[in-house]
Amino acid sequence: MLTATYQALWPTIDAALLQVHWESNEISVMLLITSSLPDSIFSLVKNKVTVYAQWDALKTKYKTHSVMNWLNLRAKFINTHCVEGGNVCKVYDQLAIIQQQLVSCGVAITNEEYTSVL
Repeated sequence: MLTATYQALWPTIDAALLQVHWESNEISVMLLITSSLPDSIFSLVKNKVTVYAQWDALKTKYKTHSVMNWLNLRAKFINTHCVEGGNVCKVYDQLAIIQQQLVSCGVAITNEEYTSVL
């Protein structure tokens, strides 16, 4: 139904005006992306000529970063233990924090894994 409404307007839309609007939005979004990046990451996107290319470069960078992050968190989780005479509550709190970070990365810790660490 909504498409039918817009289809009636297609003949009146000026293609040149639409292209100018698209390019203006493209430039605005590119500026927003680049202005929000630290210098070390900006170098990855500064030569990209479209928003899509910038976004794709950022996705690739952070996808790799995310995998390394969850691998490090998982290793930290598995290697966390309470030393003899240590504070069990403190270690449990640390494990809970690491588990929450893993969940936010999309990694689930099974009850068996949690139990083996405790």
